[in-house]
Amino acid sequence: MTLDELMIKYESPVNETSLAKGIPIKLLPWVQKEFNAPSRKKVRYVFRGVSGGWRYLENMGKYEWYIRPQSFCHKGMADTFAIYKRSSYVY
Repeated sequence: MTLDELMIKYESPVNETSLAKGIPIKLLPWVQKEFNAPSRKKVRYVFRGVSGGWRYLENMGKYEWYIRPQSFCHKGMADTFAIYKRSSYVY
């Protein structure tokens, strides 16, 4: 799969600001490598996952109850992610 095919497959609706969403988290390393090319746009990633429930933590080798705020998800607990164009606005 190429980056263009991935962006078409997971394309966001026109009325949303994300470039693509619902991408499985297992594709994150590949997508990050593709977007690190000098000719690519700078992007940011927003992680999505369930808001509560038992999750297996691979790095700890155990199950743990995970509750998160609705607007935030740790990368380690994410199921999917979205790609947004990085704003040029500086805080």
